[in-house]
Formats: sequence, C-alpha cells, structure tokens
Amino acid sequence: EKSGRKVRYRRFSPVYQWCLEKTGYILGVIRKINLSTTPMEIIKNNKGSSKLCAEGYLYTKKSSNSTRIRWECSRRKALSCKGCAHTDLELKQLLSVTEHSHDTDPNKVKAAKVKNTIKACVLINRGRPPNIVADAICEQLLEVRCAIGRLDSVKLNVRRAMPRDPTSLRELEHISDDWTTAGAPENHEFLIYDNGPESRDRVIVFATDQGLKHLSRSTTWFIDGTFAAAPRLFQQLYVIRAPLGPSAVTCVYAFLSAKSQTIYEEFLQAICDKGDNLGFNPDPSTVMTGFERAMINAKTTILGPHVSTRGCFYHLTLSTWRKVQSLGLTAAYRNNDRVKHFCGMLDGLAFLPIDEVTNGMYYLLENIPDVNGLEDLVDYF
Repeated sequence: EKSGRKVRYRRFSPVYQWCLEKTGYILGVIRKINLSTTPMEIIKNNKGSSKLCAEGYLYTKKSSNSTRIRWECSRRKALSCKGCAHTDLELKQLLSVTEHSHDTDPNKVKAAKVKNTIKACVLINRGRPPNIVADAICEQLLEVRCAIGRLDSVKLNVRRAMPRDPTSLRELEHISDDWTTAGAPENHEFLIYDNGPESRDRVIVFATDQGLKHLSRSTTWFIDGTFAAAPRLFQQLYVIRAPLGPSAVTCVYAFLSAKSQTIYEEFLQAICDKGDNLGFNPDPSTVMTGFERAMINAKTTILGPHVSTRGCFYHLTLSTWRKVQSLGLTAAYRNNDRVKHFCGMLDGLAFLPIDEVTNGMYYLLENIPDVNGLEDLVDYF
C-alpha cells in the first residue's frame, strides 16, 4: 500500500519474464553476430605500422594477448576519444567495439586506404611514382581528395616508402616475383635471362614468348641502344625491334652494364637460346644497327656471317656531328655554308648506289674546302 492506495503489480507470463531478464544477453549476441559480419581492413601507415579500418573509424594497434588484439581510435590524442576495438589474432573478425566520442569519418578512412594503395603500387608497379599518385587521387571524390591532404606531402611519403636503390651491381640481386612477368592479368614470363650479381658485367634480358615468336619470324631486325633511359648502374638499354605492318614493334629489352663485344655476344646468345628452347629458331637475314664495331662483330659471331649489316642513317649523322665537334669545327659548320654543305655530302654517300660510293668519295677528296680539320674529318669517314 502506498499513499493510502494499493499498488497492484502486474504479473507477466514466464516467457515474457524470461525475455526481460535476457534482453541484455540477447542484444549482446546480436551485436556479436553483427560484428562478426562487419567488413574490416588492415592497412599500413606512413611508419609501416598496422591500422584497422572498420565501421567508418580508423584504429591503431595498441596491444595483444593470446586470444585477441586491442586497437585504439587513431584520434585518441586529438579528440580524447576512448573508442577501441578488439579483433582475433588472424585479423579475420571484429570481436568487440567501444563507443567513440566523435562521429564516423568515411572520407578520412577512404583517404587512408588510397594512401596505402599508392604506396603498395609504387613498390610493385612499373610506372613512375608521380603518375601513380596522380592516377589514384584523380579517381576519388572531392571530399576524399581534401582528406588526403597536400599532394607534396603524399609524394614525400611515397619517396620515403620506396626501397633504397642499390649502389652496385652486386647489391642488385636476382630479379624475382612480379618483375619476372609482364604483369596482370596473364602474368606471362618476361625475364628470359639474368647472368646474376656475381657476373663482372650484368646482362638482363626481357621478352615475352609472343615477342620472340614475332622476332623469329622476321627477316629484318632493328637493334638500337639508348643511354638516357637506362637505370642507374647500367650503361644502356638495348632493344630489338621487328617490322609489323607499316611500323615496327619492340620485341626484346635488355639492360647492359657495359659496351663491349663480349657483353653484346652474351645478349644475342641469350635471345637465340630462348628462341631455340621455344622452337622459334631466330635467324634474320638483315640487321640494322648503329656503327658500333663491337655490336657488328658480335652480330657476326652469334648470328652468323650470312646476316648482312645495314647502318642506321640517323646514327651516321650523329657520328659525323660528334666528330665535327671533337675536331673543333662547330663554329665553321654553323657559319660557313660550304663547310656545312660538305659535311652533308659526306653523310649523303649513304644514298649512292654501292658501286658509286668509291667515286663519290674521290669527288669529296678533290673538293675539300680549305678549312683546317676537314681533312681529318674525311679520314675519319
């Protein structure tokens, strides 16, 4: 009795009473079921430590025991947030979550994932880091790009994440994993030869089976080397191209650490051996190359004396111009039209019929302008 009135207590059915008593337990079970199906992702931060992404929050690894890992909200210090989460040791399931003192920030979580993806791509991708960064960020919404932060900061973190370049060929170990294939999705074999870090001169050759097949079917090869595109520790990037319709395609790439007949022979032999193993039997009739005697001799030794050599006119003009410079004729070439025309006629010998080249040379010998150094240029030619 209360205040002169009787208080009546309503009796509940046993089932209802049990449900009331077990409400907390049931809600806990439901929560665990929801957590077990909640998507989560582990990424790396700038220092290489693990971060947990779950339910719109970022967590930093705090501690672990024999059964679980404890994660704290990544904004714990900035916002005094006491939110935390627990996962199993295998990082496959979210076990529990403590409420946060701030709302979720999916854009910040997405930005962290984008940064993590950029660093992963830089480590395994064949593209340039600035291009990878630009491609990854341009795909995102404006809100995510704002959350990513300044582009300079992202690029700085990428440079820090990149592995240190080897300082010597001995430090450049055998190539393995993704760099031996042409990439996804087929992952065709791409590395066909590597004489290893113990070799005095390093030779690394890349080609696909399809490229070698096309090269073997071609009777004409275009061989050229470039210095500007070669990575550090290598003197040049050598390529072999073969005609395809009105143009030509590159079938073989090679990094060479030196310029010598021996290293060129090893390079060509690696191509022939791989082609023979595949049943292609490469045997060109004509090779067009520069005027480097070491490559011409290597071609004859490996491919055979029956393979004719044709020089590249562009390389001929480069050789002539380098000789003009070394002889101190640059000013005369630029200021004296007769000298410039005479140098052009030297290169023009390449367009004469073979049986007329000797007569053309005699003509030039009889008409050398009276300028010091031109006779030495003719002797060189």
